[in-house]
Amino acid sequence: MHLWDARTGQIADFSTHFSFNISQLPEGWIGDGLAFFLSPNGSQVPENATGGCLALFTNCSDFKVPKNPIVAVEFDTYQNGWDPNGLDDPRDHVGININSIKSVTNLTWGTSMKNGSIANAWISYNSQTSNLSLFLTYLDNPVFLGNSTLSYKVNLSKVLPEWVNVGFSSATGEGVEIHYILSWEFNSTELISDQGNDAIPPTSNNGNKAQGGANIGVVIGSVVGGLVLVGGVLSTLVFSWRKSRKAEDQQSTVESDDHSIDNEFEHGMGPKRSRQTKSNNLIFPNQETLSLSFFFSSLALPPSVAPAISIPTLMEGSANERLDFGKMGYGCKHYRRRCKIRAPCCNEIFECRHCHNEAVGMLKNPYDRHEINRLEVTQVICSVCDTEQPVAQVCTNCGVNMGEYFCEICKFYDDNTEKQQFHCDDCGICRVGGLENFFHCEKCGSCYSISLQDNHVCVENSMRHHCPICYEYLFDSLKDTTVMKCGHTMHSECYHEMIKHDKYCCPICSKSIIDMSRTWKRLDVEIEAIMMPEDYRYKKVWILCNDCNDTTEVYFHIIGQKCSHCSSYNTRTIAPPVMPQ
Repeated sequence: MHLWDARTGQIADFSTHFSFNISQLPEGWIGDGLAFFLSPNGSQVPENATGGCLALFTNCSDFKVPKNPIVAVEFDTYQNGWDPNGLDDPRDHVGININSIKSVTNLTWGTSMKNGSIANAWISYNSQTSNLSLFLTYLDNPVFLGNSTLSYKVNLSKVLPEWVNVGFSSATGEGVEIHYILSWEFNSTELISDQGNDAIPPTSNNGNKAQGGANIGVVIGSVVGGLVLVGGVLSTLVFSWRKSRKAEDQQSTVESDDHSIDNEFEHGMGPKRSRQTKSNNLIFPNQETLSLSFFFSSLALPPSVAPAISIPTLMEGSANERLDFGKMGYGCKHYRRRCKIRAPCCNEIFECRHCHNEAVGMLKNPYDRHEINRLEVTQVICSVCDTEQPVAQVCTNCGVNMGEYFCEICKFYDDNTEKQQFHCDDCGICRVGGLENFFHCEKCGSCYSISLQDNHVCVENSMRHHCPICYEYLFDSLKDTTVMKCGHTMHSECYHEMIKHDKYCCPICSKSIIDMSRTWKRLDVEIEAIMMPEDYRYKKVWILCNDCNDTTEVYFHIIGQKCSHCSSYNTRTIAPPVMPQ
């Protein structure tokens, strides 16, 4: 593909739609995923690129090793150390990668990608806005209206050469799974410099053969670029490659296409020929586009998805059919929902309040930064039919349920009801986890797990403050929160990170946050074994115990001072108390 032209500076737009599924074997580990990529023309499958490298990079875990210029969208089914949330989070994710296996932006997917379900992905690039976007859905009848699941701004001419390969790659490591590409359609705009002539890309003498890549299966090169089907069965490749200039020229060019496609095979512009059983012509009237379509079939493959349903067809369905249309197919990285909101503060449209706060929070002028008041939202836009309307659960135009869960008070929509959302009148906001699993503590001013009822230290408005580690406001944070023994709260991930660094005191009150009795006994043994020099042997100091708040005069020791009241070594030296005269 001619991605951009150095002489004119023009960059091509492109869009691709493909369907795929990932299946795990009955036993054993699973991994690692697949990716759609763009790489320099003539690129080879690199060595040592198995497992989490996804057949894209050599020794991808060593970030000091220079990487080849590659832009990829990954569908990752195995968590490596460089992935979001590291090894602790087993959930699958999608990401956009620029010259590195470490994604520049990512989204954790709420459900498993490796259960054999058919996925549909649309990836597009707009050269005017430099926006590379992905829309992913597992709906049976997907509708793509230009919305995105994940996006990133990148000038591809600064990352990739003029001529590139486009295609798919996948790999497995110790874990194994099967990747199927069921169908693929690719369209790109034609550059001005290519109009009226058959541009020939620079060719590579190296070909596109995999070099000793363990667990890297079938490779179809050049334009397909590195299509790796691990463990899959590829029986038929049906393709079409057409230049469509004007609608009236369609008939006259059909016969000449067979000759031109042979020339493209010779020069490396088309897909390397597999067994050609049929030639389907994909025409885009009145568009200067290059289109490439593949349909992979095998006895082992499930049937491909049904075509997308149009809005008129949707309107012909029953009211109940319309309610569930598009469920889990729309939304952002924060929520799955079928609507957007108009922010009352700036009158702009955003996927959700968090998207608004993140975008506005990055404004250069600090006086322009602000957060949305969710209770003031009055207008929403249906993501299916793009109709703006007052806040309601069901779209007044197309009849879809804009959110399976809907709270009229919070103006909150969410299709993923597995979160077990509920509205707490005392908190004044919606929470997740199921109403039956929580109670509202009046003194603490927040909802706590039922296991903490009559089993926690109450601290007034303990959730109405910022996390002492990351300083994010806790009351309406999307992250899990831990209530410590002292009653203070912080993000669970910050809590575990603090423990990992051997910090066992509350950052707010300094009380011990875990049972330290075994540690105190070990310190007793060490102090008894280590005698202080004679000058300090009988030296006494006053201490304040952080755990019981008692003040005591004790013998000084270099290892620590023990509270005579609760036997804790979580103490600090203080000035002698002033005695009454």
